[in-house]
Amino acid sequence: MLRRKKIGPALIFDRLWNELDIEKVIRSVLSERKFEFNVERAIFLTALHRLFPSGSDRFCDQWRRDYVIRGVNDLSLHHLYRAMAFLGEEIEDQRDKTPLSPRCVKDLVEEGMFRIRRDLFTGLDLVFFDTTSIYFEGEGGESLGGTKGAFEGSPQ
Repeated sequence: MLRRKKIGPALIFDRLWNELDIEKVIRSVLSERKFEFNVERAIFLTALHRLFPSGSDRFCDQWRRDYVIRGVNDLSLHHLYRAMAFLGEEIEDQRDKTPLSPRCVKDLVEEGMFRIRRDLFTGLDLVFFDTTSIYFEGEGGESLGGTKGAFEGSPQ
């Protein structure tokens, strides 16, 4: 029986995932845990699914059968549920938590990605700003707008 599978979305997203070191960050967060399945691949699969058709983890488990996705063949629906539960587990360190939700493993992953890619989020080299319908009032703008007063009133 002839069957076709899609490869594009998974190839592109997997490359981005690796270039951003997300797999490395997740594996470091997992270092103290002993799961019997590939949690990183389960998280990858659910993130990929949320980028495309989205929907429930149950739908993700069915959707993936039409795609070639590295490392997910041995995963079941139960694994997807456990991986998402892992990301939502509260952590011991609750400093800087938001008033609406506790800090969880997902926060550790985000912070780990930030530490690795800090240079991506820190320097500012160029700003594009459309001034056709916006103007500044008050002080400031000298270093961003060129000459002093260039943005006062209407665009020049």
